Amino acid sequence: MKKLKYSLIIYSFFAVTAFAQKNNVATNSYWSEGKAEVNVYEVSQNRYQENHPGQLISIFVTEDFLTDKQVKNEYYTNEQTTWILKNIQLKKFTTGVYDYSLFNSVFTPIDRTKFPKSLKVSASSQEWCGTMYTQFNLIFNTDYKVEHRSYFEKEGDITTRIRRSFLEDEVFNVLRMNPLLLPTGRLQFIPSANYIQLKHLPLQSFEGAASLTSYNKKRY
Repeated sequence: MKKLKYSLIIYSFFAVTAFAQKNNVATNSYWSEGKAEVNVYEVSQNRYQENHPGQLISIFVTEDFLTDKQVKNEYYTNEQTTWILKNIQLKKFTTGVYDYSLFNSVFTPIDRTKFPKSLKVSASSQEWCGTMYTQFNLIFNTDYKVEHRSYFEKEGDITTRIRRSFLEDEVFNVLRMNPLLLPTGRLQFIPSANYIQLKHLPLQSFEGAASLTSYNKKRY
């Protein structure tokens, strides 16, 4: 594993003193009503050394998920299944030159004891030059198999493995469960798949630090 440092601070969000380490998705009936939560945000996306206005649609929904095939459980004939929180993010913005469409979906088991890591992330980036697709699949409950497809010659088609790392993409799902379930301290983490695509980062983990701090409602 390369000892590169990546400057992103993963998270520093909500107050922790009032939280017990319970899973709010597992215990709140809000998440078992068969409905999806849809949020729409205005965003400012940096690209080509400038910030560009855009829109982000973020969808949270729970569903049953096959742990061996890592796809939605539709027929209920396979016992290898678990309840997950799925987050889909669709971001669109225009740079003045290209139109960009970024898609990201994250599949995080609600049983964090049995499944302490997200099972799957799939992400794509489309713009006028072409398309990129990246997928992470958890293997052996520790590592991620990565498949990356790109129209850039330097990247091309890559299949690799990243060992014992935390996915930045799963932060939003774990936050909905409980901020205290997020790892803290020094850790190896994998940047967001869409960020990897935009910045053409190597497919590897980076050394980082994560912390939880009190939120006083005056910041952010």
